[in-house]
Amino acid sequence: MTSPKFAQIPLLPALDRRADDWTLDESSSFASQLYLGMYFAIAMAMLRDLGHETTYRIYGQMLSAHQKHFFIPGIRKLGLDRLESHAAAAAMYHCISNGIGGLRTGYAIESDKKVWLMYFPYTADNPGAGFLPLATHPELPLDEYRGWHGNNGRYLGNRRLRFVATHHISEGDPFMGGYFEDTGRELADHELVADKRGEQPPPGLKILGTDDALDPKAWPPERRAKALRKYAVTWFADRLQSALGADDKGDAIARRGIQFMLHTWVPRFHAAVGGDGMDPTAELAKYVQLFHSVAGVPAELKPAAGGWELKVEKGLAEFVGDPQSDQDKARFAKVLGDAWRSAGLMMDSTVSVDDSGKHWTIRPR
Repeated sequence: MTSPKFAQIPLLPALDRRADDWTLDESSSFASQLYLGMYFAIAMAMLRDLGHETTYRIYGQMLSAHQKHFFIPGIRKLGLDRLESHAAAAAMYHCISNGIGGLRTGYAIESDKKVWLMYFPYTADNPGAGFLPLATHPELPLDEYRGWHGNNGRYLGNRRLRFVATHHISEGDPFMGGYFEDTGRELADHELVADKRGEQPPPGLKILGTDDALDPKAWPPERRAKALRKYAVTWFADRLQSALGADDKGDAIARRGIQFMLHTWVPRFHAAVGGDGMDPTAELAKYVQLFHSVAGVPAELKPAAGGWELKVEKGLAEFVGDPQSDQDKARFAKVLGDAWRSAGLMMDSTVSVDDSGKHWTIRPR
């Protein structure tokens, strides 16, 4: 095989650069690494409290829900609906959509009936999310494939298409993935995902990446940067919502994962919007504002009696693929509010948010 060229996602802003001076690339990279970090932190918390089998099942269900809302629109947006090969369209969709989102992906066309898809380990500049496979078993990606990849043919109107899993990073392989195959016969539901661990791509197969497939005129840097942040925020929102649907432990699981990342990122928030000698409550309020603004959500911060009020244009629960009830949004907002309240303890401040997730209050303790 020949290795693909991977585009470097924008690095986190230098610590001496303030958020007001960030480029769109820098802001989107901050959002990408923060929100994907919370996504994987929630996943790790789920593994601890729910066990592998339940976590994998919930993950597969989350992917199925995400596919329902994003797969066919994404196929059309990327121009893949014009391809005659459904195997190529499916593999390229996953490669490009995840590549735009900052993952290292590749695809390789063995024939019009068989196209490989590869998810490579994370790079050293963003290592945290890449540790999850080490704590999981091959059954996790198989549940992923049953939740999404195996259903691509059904959505494309091709009942002959299946996904064959061959490689697992958790087992020491160089990538996670396999290939889409048009089998030439109609498949039963239980045949949509096959496990052929150890099958290798043929020698000399050329691996292509996201930049090989995207038209730079249709996807200029500004569009790529916005897609990078939207990918992270949307997957985070779906991950949080999936944890809430787990059982009565879900709220604590999601909150703990988010809290971990917020505590970890305090120095980054401080470098971006804080300052020595700044009132700690005012500084925390700026953190919460930045948390929303890097996600592409306009956020207006104003002094209020005894503290600060933040109004955001869109609650983060609105990024969830499935429509959310008012009760769902309130539960989502409470988890975020509780996580930020924990982050405020070291700053002698408290945080609260209303049920919509749009109105925040930050005050001294």
